[in-house]
Amino acid sequence: MRKKFLLLMPILAILIMMCFTLKVNAAVQKFDLIYTNPAEDSSTSMRFNWHSTFSACIFHYTVESDPEFAYETTKVVVGKENTVAYSSSLGKFYVYKMQLDNLTPDTTYIYKLTSGENESDVYRFKTAGFSGSFNFMNYGDLHSDASEAGKITVLEKLLANAEAATSEIGGLDLILSTGDTIKYGDRYSDWQEYNRSSVRRNYMLAQINGNHEQKISTAFNGYESGQSAVHDWELNTWNNPQNGVSDDLCSFWFLYNSVLFIGIDDQRGATIKAAAEWADEVLRKNEGRYQYCVVYKHNPVFRSQDTKWTDWGGYEDYSKFCDKYNVDLFLCGDDHEYVRTKQLYNDTVQTDLSKGTVYMTVPMISTSTGNLTVLDPSDSRARANNVRFAKSGNSGDTGAMYFTVTPEKLCIYTYSWNGSINDSYEIIAKRPFTARADLKEKVENSLEYVQLKGANEGIAYGDSSMTSIVKQIDFYSGTTLAGSYKPSLDKQIAFKLTGLEANKLLEIKARITYVDDTTKDVTFVANTFEYFGRISNFKAGINNGNITLNWHSELVGESVDKIHIFRNNEKVGEVDKTIESYAFAKTDADDGAKYKLALVASDGSIIGEYYCFYSALGDLNYDGAVNELDCDVISNYVYGGTLTNEQKALSDIDKDGKIDYADITYMWLHYKKNISLESNTVTVTYKALDGSTISFQEIRSGTNAVEPTAPQIEGYTFVGWTLANTAISDNVVIYPIYSK
Repeated sequence: MRKKFLLLMPILAILIMMCFTLKVNAAVQKFDLIYTNPAEDSSTSMRFNWHSTFSACIFHYTVESDPEFAYETTKVVVGKENTVAYSSSLGKFYVYKMQLDNLTPDTTYIYKLTSGENESDVYRFKTAGFSGSFNFMNYGDLHSDASEAGKITVLEKLLANAEAATSEIGGLDLILSTGDTIKYGDRYSDWQEYNRSSVRRNYMLAQINGNHEQKISTAFNGYESGQSAVHDWELNTWNNPQNGVSDDLCSFWFLYNSVLFIGIDDQRGATIKAAAEWADEVLRKNEGRYQYCVVYKHNPVFRSQDTKWTDWGGYEDYSKFCDKYNVDLFLCGDDHEYVRTKQLYNDTVQTDLSKGTVYMTVPMISTSTGNLTVLDPSDSRARANNVRFAKSGNSGDTGAMYFTVTPEKLCIYTYSWNGSINDSYEIIAKRPFTARADLKEKVENSLEYVQLKGANEGIAYGDSSMTSIVKQIDFYSGTTLAGSYKPSLDKQIAFKLTGLEANKLLEIKARITYVDDTTKDVTFVANTFEYFGRISNFKAGINNGNITLNWHSELVGESVDKIHIFRNNEKVGEVDKTIESYAFAKTDADDGAKYKLALVASDGSIIGEYYCFYSALGDLNYDGAVNELDCDVISNYVYGGTLTNEQKALSDIDKDGKIDYADITYMWLHYKKNISLESNTVTVTYKALDGSTISFQEIRSGTNAVEPTAPQIEGYTFVGWTLANTAISDNVVIYPIYSK
């Protein structure tokens, strides 16, 4: 038996080595290393990065309440072939970077990737709101290793603890990392191991570079094993905002709700002085846009064994801008030992808590499931006798931190694997919470009012930002209060006004009280009761050599007699006001033309005008199709040819402000593989007069919505909706119209 066992040992050894090799030198998966990263303004934008063996992918996204992706928006994305070297051969794969804009604030989205019949897992992120309250988590020094799966198990437990602790106050919104999440940056399997974590799947991750992201696992490309160097593995994996130090693409800043986050990369060559000057400039230009500032980087400003600080930590340079702008919190990692200082200003411990910065070195994450040790500086077990320290810890202890942000304070909770809180601290707000000025202006300029015909009631409505920044809005007709609402509490943007004078042009005053308790009076005029309706969804197309104009008529009463049709300034026809289409033979004059519908009264006067252009993306020769001829036109332009301004608008397929090879690729994919160039969706919300939602739909742009049943109001007859349900091309909110 012993001989048989000995004979089997070499075979077992080979099998074990094969398994280990397969795990460590893992191949790039169909969809791999998928990250959600912050955009500069993470209330309406978000950035993404992933790898794939496919050269083109389709990005699908929708709101979390649509788990079946029934109302998804899709975007075709073309990857760039990888040029970054790893320690093992990975074959050909593609790196993807993209940004989504025009997202809805304070909204949770889900997304997935497809290519042909292949589909990724589903991922999740949440955009920032503006309430001044949210929660986030921070961790560092995980050193993810394909051969140490227990680290991810511990990270998952730490994440679950933070989720449970914040579940009653809105849950976690985003994750920060102070770096060293990977053991060896050159080892692709270490990145894949990290990506098993639900941290990456369920949250926007704002991660800064650490020395291990630059570290070599085996000697290659002239570097020795274990050596740190400046490489692009983290740039190949993350897609953080490109707004950092000019010679350091890995530093970045972003706004999330009421906090300005500044991530400083201290690994890729920018000097401490240059990084400090850049951070100073970021703080200067964002003054007034944030209530709290959190700076974070990898190398520690303070180490637990230091009686003062380490020069390479940069305290003397960084503390200058911290003091100047009263930075709230400065997070670091790398040292694997916990440190929290008292509030420091001018290198002096503050008793006046209205100024001063708290500097922290975060605990590490190992396979240990023991408790984090947190000691007072006076404890004989503490590593340093430093008057600046409030707490310090022991080497190698596992832990993480979560933070709760409110307009009154920023609270820090440091906890162990078992969820026990080992240290906590409250940073009292040094700046008043203020709603963003640009959003206030947007709300104030958006207010509109429709007087219900023949009634003493009406509907006022405004921009969706109201639900985040408006605490209360009171409407007045003269001195009479016509309605009072709380948009940020009730998530309401449409308001019923009562007690008004019927059949009279009214001036309405709105007194807006924002979440920062500032107020603003806005006066606007209601639509007159003689309102004759409108034209909606006016579009131009091409069919069988004819220009086809289509619109939806919502005209009422006798004010409008005829509709005249113009191409540029040339009249090409007229129709009765009940007609909703017109066609005429296409000529060269229609290439890039502007079309107009003029609403004409019986006396010949024009009382309304509507405009549109033919705008089929990719149709550069205006023949009604996107084909090889159009691909030739855009290719000729990219190689030095010319386009008209109208053709340029039709050529920028990915809407990034430039026309390049990516746009050529989209058009060829459309021509060869029937990928849609116009796949955006729009939201259609039907609301009752009290602002409650009757129906929310996401439909493909240009298609029809499903009209719900309107609520019954005693004494009134439902006569229709403020917008027709056909060919909707923009995000719209639709209200019922009633008459006596």
